[in-house]
Amino acid sequence: MSLLKYILLASLFTFGLYGNSLDYFNQGVMYSKGENIDLVKSKKYFQKSCDALYARGCFELAKIYEKALGVTANSTLATQLYYKACELDNSDACLYLGIAYEEGVGVQLDYLLAEERYAEACEMGSGGGCARLGTLHLQHKALQSNPQKAQKYLEKACELKSGLGCIRLRHLNTQIRGTPEDYKKAITTYKNKCSSFYREACLYLGILYSENKNVERNLKEAVFYLKKACKSNNPQSCEILSELYKEHHNKGAMRKYAKRALEINKILKKPQQIATAYNLTKALEFEELGYKYSRGIKVPKDANKAYQLYYQSCSQGSAKGCYRIGIAHIEAKGVKQNNQEAHKYLKKACYRGYSYGCSALGFLYQYGEGVEIDLDIAYRYYNRSCDLENKGGCRLRNGLK
Repeated sequence: MSLLKYILLASLFTFGLYGNSLDYFNQGVMYSKGENIDLVKSKKYFQKSCDALYARGCFELAKIYEKALGVTANSTLATQLYYKACELDNSDACLYLGIAYEEGVGVQLDYLLAEERYAEACEMGSGGGCARLGTLHLQHKALQSNPQKAQKYLEKACELKSGLGCIRLRHLNTQIRGTPEDYKKAITTYKNKCSSFYREACLYLGILYSENKNVERNLKEAVFYLKKACKSNNPQSCEILSELYKEHHNKGAMRKYAKRALEINKILKKPQQIATAYNLTKALEFEELGYKYSRGIKVPKDANKAYQLYYQSCSQGSAKGCYRIGIAHIEAKGVKQNNQEAHKYLKKACYRGYSYGCSALGFLYQYGEGVEIDLDIAYRYYNRSCDLENKGGCRLRNGLK
């Protein structure tokens, strides 16, 4: 917990406002549904709850603005409220904030910030956060990840009872290993989850039964599940159906599902988004040059120049560059000593997969440097460092047991 957050929350308890914030939240819930529904009053009480720093109040208020429940839709304000709730340790808000960054809704599209927020949600026990994090590592090269890393997060998501996590884990395992047991588990999971909510499961079943050499072809089953997915607005399933009917010379059905796929794609199509460009090769060059200036290796020793290069490195997506900035703030090299800024950049480094950033964060929480002492959080960051195969992180974690 940051020092600022601790002071704010302490003041709430001191002046008796925390109890009020919960009362406000409960009244907001009461007016949001059932016979007493009154969206104006619901918004009013969620606002009061959020103003009193009750995370769930901010989260519910954000959903009101995102979904236009009695107000004009405002994705920017919704994202700001998700940010506030996330900072107050609401895992659902961190998940929604990650989605906003991944899709560029209310904020600039930024996959690395999406990753950070999903990782926070995942660490707080959100299966959805772990599922999104695993998927992000599969889909976006900017993260320099691999299927094995994605598999790890999807396994955790499935353990946390995330339907999406289990579906994508089974799909990934059939792609990576493809053993008979993998296909058996995949089919069982897909059949259990196939619905309008999990149309992806229906799609995968349709694909397995129609075209996968490891599963006995069954066109009747394939068409059944593909139609369920298509009806639930999955365009890929409609396209596959069109191809199947073309294969069997049914031109009417072929045209019907081809048209349906086009209609869905048109509905789903969004204005083209341009992700933040991360030139990771350049970022590493900045970090290496910064290190040379910090040590005076073949260049004049210049801490200010080193800091500037580290900043450029971090901005271009380098986890190590962010770590160097954090350490610079701790050691007051090229910049004023500021442990709160150190915390900010070390967190970026940690969530981008740099183990030493996680260990340094654990140190800050263990000894109260710029944050309130919190041994539970220190343990969490040391454990994350250990998971990233840092033996020092493992030793520090074990020392807190």
